[in-house]
Amino acid sequence: MWIGLLDREVKSLAKSALDWFFTEGALKYWRGGFGGPSKRDYSQGNCVWCSLATHELGLYFGDSPLADPKPDADEVHLITSSYRPPLAVIALAHKEFKKPLELLNSKPTYENWKLGKDAAPQFYETLYFGNTFQLGTLVQGSGGDWNGFKMMAFNTKRGVDYFIAATGTDSTSISTSSIGGDNVAQYRNLVIWLNNKPLAPFQFFLPKSALIETRLGVTFISYEKTWVALTPINLHLEGINLTANKKIQSRYPDDQILTAAGTGRTLTGFAIEVGEQQTYGSWEQFQQSVVKKSRLTLNSSNNGVAEYQGVFGQVKLQYQGNKLPKVWRNGHYHDWRDHFALYQSADGNKTPIYSGWKSSKLKIEAGGYKFQSQSE
Repeated sequence: MWIGLLDREVKSLAKSALDWFFTEGALKYWRGGFGGPSKRDYSQGNCVWCSLATHELGLYFGDSPLADPKPDADEVHLITSSYRPPLAVIALAHKEFKKPLELLNSKPTYENWKLGKDAAPQFYETLYFGNTFQLGTLVQGSGGDWNGFKMMAFNTKRGVDYFIAATGTDSTSISTSSIGGDNVAQYRNLVIWLNNKPLAPFQFFLPKSALIETRLGVTFISYEKTWVALTPINLHLEGINLTANKKIQSRYPDDQILTAAGTGRTLTGFAIEVGEQQTYGSWEQFQQSVVKKSRLTLNSSNNGVAEYQGVFGQVKLQYQGNKLPKVWRNGHYHDWRDHFALYQSADGNKTPIYSGWKSSKLKIEAGGYKFQSQSE
């Protein structure tokens, strides 16, 4: 009898762990790609079916125009298991929820169980879902084995294309590269990135198919259905780096590296605004709107403040070095204590996903399905 009870408890815990694992993956998986931010990113997963996680996730989520060209041997464990993710989790992976959507998420320290390590999250994540893209950042940028800036954009044939930004010069570690001292602020489709090294090198990873145009100091990048407006902050865009491209060709033959460097001012970086047809109209209208309405304001004499007024919103960042930066999101000061929940919608709603800080409950609503974890 006791063995039977223990067996049921172990199975229940195992199912809860799998539900959590696939929920985590569902948010970052899209059309065979795996977006960020994420830990244990070694810069090898920046194309469809390139990330190790996509092989297992793709068995249940699919939704890619390309078949997995190299299934992983570990998939045998999933194939022979009776476990299946909840339908709400599958709908979450297919992004069957109202968009646009912004989530404010957190991740605890790796050794969260140790005394003093559980007081606050280690990572503060902003994740925004448009109709044709998903964009995610970490407040401290990238470093170590985690990426802190990654966008996936819809591509009919490839599944998704990537746009990645990082400091540093090693193109082979593009999604985790950092020279340290990065501060990042995001509000929906707007991002500001600042670094305190006057000659800081920057790298941008993008597909060769992207159209690049510059108008009045703004570099516009056109994906199939998604557009990026990049405004330099004391940063000189040097152009496509052929040497860096050669280093990544074996892994990413269809992508390229755009490099840039600081101009010698106190702070350097960039602001981006991401658009699509549903919100900006056409590619030409996007360019015209950004040139006419969007503005970058710098006040480096006041502890390094950069403000970007986009067409439909505003984000402001005050540089704080290795501390959490001061951030204003659409005019409202962002209190990091309100950013502790593991998953929460930025508008206060508890859909499509919610899990509070130090909570054992997980709630998902997507695609007309509902799921709530049973573990306590």
